[in-house]
Amino acid sequence: MRITKIYISLIGLISFFSSAQNKSIEEMKIDLNQTKNTTEKINKLNAIAKKFDTENQDSIYKYANKAVNLATENSHDQGIANAWINLALYYHYKTEFDSVDFYMKNASEKFIQINDSLGLANSYNYMGFSLERRGNVNQAEKLYTTAIKINENIGTGADIQNTKPLTNLANVKSSKGQFDEAFYLFNKTQSIIENNPSDLLHQEGNVFNGLAITYERQGKLDSTLFYLGKAEKIYKKLGLQGNLFVVNNNKASVYRKKSNLPQAIRHYKIALSIAEKLGNKRHQSIGLNNLGICYLDLEDNEEALVYFEKAAMISKEIDLFTYVVTRSNVALILKDLPERSKEAEVILLEALNYFDEQNLISSKPQILNNLAEIYFNQKDLTLAKKTYYEAKKIGEELRSIFDLAFTYNGLSEIALYEKKPDSTIYYAQKVINNDKDEINLEGLSFAHQMLQKAFNEKGNFELALFHFEKHKEMDESIFNEEKSKEIGRAEIENEFNLQQELLSLSAERKLLQQENKIRIKNMQLIIAGIILIIVIFIIVLFILQHKKQLKSQKELTVAKQNINYKNKQLKQLSNQKNQLFSLVAKDLKQPLNQLLKSFKSTHKDKLNEQNKAEISQLLESTLITTNILLNWASQEMRENKTIEEDSETSLQQLIESVKNQLSKNIRAKNILLKIDLENPLRELSNLNAIQTVLLNILNEIIHLCKTNEELLLSVQSNENDKLKFCISFPTQILVTKVNLEKIEKNELKIELAKDIIQKHDGNLKLTNHSNYYTLCFKIRSS
Repeated sequence: MRITKIYISLIGLISFFSSAQNKSIEEMKIDLNQTKNTTEKINKLNAIAKKFDTENQDSIYKYANKAVNLATENSHDQGIANAWINLALYYHYKTEFDSVDFYMKNASEKFIQINDSLGLANSYNYMGFSLERRGNVNQAEKLYTTAIKINENIGTGADIQNTKPLTNLANVKSSKGQFDEAFYLFNKTQSIIENNPSDLLHQEGNVFNGLAITYERQGKLDSTLFYLGKAEKIYKKLGLQGNLFVVNNNKASVYRKKSNLPQAIRHYKIALSIAEKLGNKRHQSIGLNNLGICYLDLEDNEEALVYFEKAAMISKEIDLFTYVVTRSNVALILKDLPERSKEAEVILLEALNYFDEQNLISSKPQILNNLAEIYFNQKDLTLAKKTYYEAKKIGEELRSIFDLAFTYNGLSEIALYEKKPDSTIYYAQKVINNDKDEINLEGLSFAHQMLQKAFNEKGNFELALFHFEKHKEMDESIFNEEKSKEIGRAEIENEFNLQQELLSLSAERKLLQQENKIRIKNMQLIIAGIILIIVIFIIVLFILQHKKQLKSQKELTVAKQNINYKNKQLKQLSNQKNQLFSLVAKDLKQPLNQLLKSFKSTHKDKLNEQNKAEISQLLESTLITTNILLNWASQEMRENKTIEEDSETSLQQLIESVKNQLSKNIRAKNILLKIDLENPLRELSNLNAIQTVLLNILNEIIHLCKTNEELLLSVQSNENDKLKFCISFPTQILVTKVNLEKIEKNELKIELAKDIIQKHDGNLKLTNHSNYYTLCFKIRSS
């Protein structure tokens, strides 16, 4: 079955919910040693245990056990309950969920017994996190909601206490595909953080991480990287190495989806080095497993197995879940080897039993899909369909696009094998309907291939041809991704070969031999070049001789064509001149009228500071408008010259030019303009057109902004020689109802931009999100 293999990636994209304590563990240990009061000592032992949640989970048990023993000796019920929560966290990371439920239940009962509502809400929050990891998101959602209500009933400090369960609830909504509700909860948490910035800086990083995950689930990978970068800055500032492990792991996961394997491997290795530095064996095994998956993507099975074996060796004693996942990934290599498919089946069945025992629902569809593929290859269609149906049921509950694509494509292939084209069409169409944003191109490509074969069988050749073309188009996109993988593979192999050459004397001899071969090849190329030049010279002489005979006839024809062409140009320039004067009058009318009124309303030589500021602002607006119009006029005139005089300019230079022209307005409002270029070295010929559009749109948006806002300008290339510019800005800048109506009706003062974009076969689109707007336009780059 030619579908993307589903390898189980550990900690794909997750968010931490841990304590916002900013002190380092070493500082907390010093405080503990200096403390003599027993109650304070118990509290600090529990705080250190919780702090290890982001540093080294293996050390949670040591301090939690000390805390529970000391609290029991002194009958300190609150200390006992807090220590039980920490012990539950320790067993949570070891995936011993029976122990998790035991300690969480005891902690909740203890908090109820001593009437500690704050502790009870905290225990429900952590219990929800444990259930969410097991795939029981509905029960987790109920527990997070209960924790929020308990905190709200407490009153004082409820907002700060609620930031953690609010963030976790937002993550659950995101995982269920309820993105609007997720954004609402993230925004609500962010508003609490803004009122308590110093106390909740850590939690703000967690919110950004959660937003990154939500955008990733929507297939918006550039936005995912943007928010991961914001989270990373906070974690670096606080020195939270455990959280930096998660950020780098998440970045690697995004780059892997973008088929940028060198960057994915780089960030996985950074995450692994952090885990090794912290001595966190669980995270080490996770990093090794994920690196193994990257090398599988590079089709380097031997290197992948090395990483999997290292991961299995570490995780076997400390984390059964990671061990099972690593073994499952090994099975996915073996299942494609006919002589070892039975061995792969046994490993996958053992993994499935483990996930059933631990109620880890989210990992089951991947195992079931690959088992079904093995059964299909064995021609056991009954068992294959039964297994796919089970995967389908769970995948629909989890709303997993990738898992469901694998399942539906598998069922469509079985139906085609059974000569049931209608069923093939049904399942293949579900793949396409589920993945409207085209996140999983390989799954979509296979679905269109199934539809082509099904319609061929039904005799509907028109639809068969349509789906064949869609399959071919997506296949070509996948081919480009495969080329990227080949480049990544070559980069890694070259690095390895270089190290080997430096360590071996024999490599030096090989290098000399290669240089001799290159010299010989160069000589051959030079000789071939000389022969080619001689041949070309003969051909050129023949062409010149032939041209002399036709020269007189062509000169007359060209002269007539030039006269007609210049007459057309003259008419076009005249029309454009009239249009320019009309636009100048329209755009300058309002600021000049206002300027005139300001002068009339004041006495001569008695302008106050407010009048001066208004006049200065009006003059500045008039100047920018004039510059935009002049740029536009220059572009129109350049396009109509007989000889093309444009010099190519890079995209990066163009952006810098626009920033310089808007620098006064940017500085006046302290605007932070961020630039995200997909290809900063791209050269442009349409310089004035793109520059005028950007000046026009950015000037209008900055005019609407409040001070201290952030704008994100991103640029993406297009296969049709077009560039896509997107400007994202927060909804808070729309401070008046009038501005809101303007932007929603797309009535900003960007007539020039619209005109130029339309002339260059582009389009303009404004989208409204829960916490920001994005204004995008496409325009030819040459």
